[in-house]
Amino acid sequence: MAGLDLPAFELAAPDDELKLLRAVVDHVPAMLGYWDTQQRCRFANRAYETWFGVSPDALLGRSMQELLGPIYPLNLPYIEAALRGERQEFEREIPDPGGGAPRYSQAHYIPDLVDGQVRGFFVLVADISQRRRLEQELRAA
Repeated sequence: MAGLDLPAFELAAPDDELKLLRAVVDHVPAMLGYWDTQQRCRFANRAYETWFGVSPDALLGRSMQELLGPIYPLNLPYIEAALRGERQEFEREIPDPGGGAPRYSQAHYIPDLVDGQVRGFFVLVADISQRRRLEQELRAA
């Protein structure tokens, strides 16, 4: 592309490409995941470990209900809508299991549609705690 000065990566094999992609995804400061129609994890990046204390490998095959615990019922309407093929975006307060300040998240559930059939959904969840705290401080001032 004209105007872009991007470094060229010499990748020896498809495995190298997968390793590079995995490294990129694991360094994204948001949870990225894929959940099947049975709400079982099929892919998770390292951010899940920061938020829930579960490594991506340990999360594979586990249910979303098991991961989310007490906030699962709050997310269920969004999960069900994503599984009907409807893209979802919402914000959520997530209690700190250690009793600290809650986190705030902005979540996107994006259906994986193939030939009109939902195969699962992609999840992107970003931490918006700092923004929420600043908004609260501004309101209080």
